[in-house]
Amino acid sequence: MNPRVVPVLHVAFIGGVVSVFVVLAFVRDLAEMTAPVLPLVYARIGAAALAAAAVVARRVVRASVRPCGPDDDPRHWWAANIGRVIVIWALADGLAMMGAVLWFLTGDLVTLAIAGGSGLFLLAVTHPGTLVHR
Repeated sequence: MNPRVVPVLHVAFIGGVVSVFVVLAFVRDLAEMTAPVLPLVYARIGAAALAAAAVVARRVVRASVRPCGPDDDPRHWWAANIGRVIVIWALADGLAMMGAVLWFLTGDLVTLAIAGGSGLFLLAVTHPGTLVHR
């Protein structure tokens, strides 16, 4: 795998999350949703549980990605680890998307911050450079 493609994939994950945030905010504004569809306490508990599960799963998958050694070819390293890396990014992406959906259903910014913010943060801290060199 060409290592120059990997940052493009990473940016695509982040761009997808930001796009969903913007679209859902636009749709929520157009629909003039005022009353939450889902009780806030359930949304916040759900967001926290999703965030905790994503962090634990990320750590488990991240532990299986060995760092690229000085003698390793980056192309071979990426070819061997791209599946795990995409799973790590997909976990963070899914968490952020669920945060956006929970915010859409409730209008609660705390829920968005818990799940959406956590997902975006996990995507930001697992950029390709941090995965190759620990």
